[in-house]
Amino acid sequence: CGERLYFSALFFSTFRCCWLLLHEPPSAHVHRLPCLNLSRIQDGVKLIKNGIDKTPSDNKPFIANGSTYVPLRAVSELLGANVTWDGDSNAVVIGDKVEGDPLPLPSNIVKNKEGEGYIKAAISSNEKMTINGKDYGTVGMKFMTKFINSAWAPVKLKATASYPLNAQYSSLLLSIGTDDEDAKKDETRTVTFSDQDSKILKQFSLSKGSVQEAVNINVKGVVTLNVEVSDIESGFYAQTINLVSPVLKK
Repeated sequence: CGERLYFSALFFSTFRCCWLLLHEPPSAHVHRLPCLNLSRIQDGVKLIKNGIDKTPSDNKPFIANGSTYVPLRAVSELLGANVTWDGDSNAVVIGDKVEGDPLPLPSNIVKNKEGEGYIKAAISSNEKMTINGKDYGTVGMKFMTKFINSAWAPVKLKATASYPLNAQYSSLLLSIGTDDEDAKKDETRTVTFSDQDSKILKQFSLSKGSVQEAVNINVKGVVTLNVEVSDIESGFYAQTINLVSPVLKK
C-alpha cells in the first residue's frame, strides 16, 4: 500500500466520517483509514450555499475512491450549528451538547383494561431502535404494548409507566417515535406525558414511521412523571414506542 492519510479535521461521506489533517497527529489520536489512491483524488470541489461560494480556504472538499468528502465543521457552521469533540463519550457533537441525567427505568407499569381480555406491556432499555428505516442507536427505552381480547370486542388499551422525578428537574429532552419492529400501518398509539395530578404535559399520536425529534417537555415541579400509551379499538398487534436518548435537565 502506498501513502496513507492521517485524519484529524472532521470530514464525512455517504458511508463514513473521518478526521483529515495534513500533518501527523499525536500517536494516541491517529486514526488510519484504508489507503486512498492519491493519484485518484480530485480536488476543486466547491461548497455553495444559496448561490454563494463558501468553500473554506483550508480543508477543502475533495473526491476520492468515488466518494465526495466535505468538511463537517464548515458545513455545520454554514447551517448555524457548532461542532465540538466530547472526549468523555468519544463523540463528535453537532449543535449544543445535551447534558443532564438519563431518564431511569420506571418504578412500575399499570395496565388498565375495559371489556374482556388483557393487556401486555413491557419496557426494555439498551436495545436497537429503528424508526422509518433510520437507526436511532440504543440509548433509551422501548415501550411495547399489545391488547389481546378473547371476545374481539372494541376496547381501550392503556398502559402507564411511572417515573419518580421528585420535583428535581425542569425539562425532559428526548425524541419519540414508533419502532419499525412489528409496526403496522393501521396501528396508532396515543402517548401522553402527564404529572402526578393527571395534568397533560405533552401528547403525541404515533403510527408506523412516525417520529418527533428534539422534544422538550416542561417537568418543573413534577413529582411523578406518567407516560401513558393508549389505543382505542386496537388491531390486536404489538406496537413499540421508542423513547430515544431521554435526558432530564435541572
